[in-house]
Amino acid sequence: MIAANKNLQFTKIQELVYELKVAEVMTKNLITVAPDTRMSELRAILRDNRISGTPVVDGDRMVGIVSVEDFITWLIRGGVDCPVGQVMSREVKTLFADEPLVHAVSKLEEHGYGRLPVLDRSKNTLLGLITKGDIIEGLLQELDDGLAGALRTLERCFRIEGLREPRCAVLFEAAPGRGSDSLLISTCPVEATGVELPQEGRAKG
Repeated sequence: MIAANKNLQFTKIQELVYELKVAEVMTKNLITVAPDTRMSELRAILRDNRISGTPVVDGDRMVGIVSVEDFITWLIRGGVDCPVGQVMSREVKTLFADEPLVHAVSKLEEHGYGRLPVLDRSKNTLLGLITKGDIIEGLLQELDDGLAGALRTLERCFRIEGLREPRCAVLFEAAPGRGSDSLLISTCPVEATGVELPQEGRAKG
């Protein structure tokens, strides 16, 4: 009976990943910078807002994204002050707000990004950002207290020094023998959290 209840919990989580839309869990209050923002200003923007990256917006159009990694690369190359537009990543993977949440899970894992910009499909304008932390929080809000316990352990994996960056390499993975459209929850090793997970929720080594 206990095993059946555990399976029911994770089945419900999997259903939500397909039912919820990206717009329902994304972060809407964004910190953005302009292409002409100086790199010398970017350090304070990232530090003061406790973020690891931000979209670069020209008017109402997103033209790129700049991250801590871009900032570090700039420092390594000499750190000569210049506009963010010269350093930002221009080839940006995005999502549309009306896409199912499972698309966000797949793209974050496929490309290894910490965040993905979310666009309005009709206007192609920036609406928000989505991170793995947003996904966890969105699922927690949809679950009742009994089902949310397992997700709270996952949430801890995304809290590192105030930044919503993942410790675990995989959030969801294909269920063995069921194809890529059937997902199981994966997380970091239980010893990293101090909380015992049901067997279905452990990451496969």
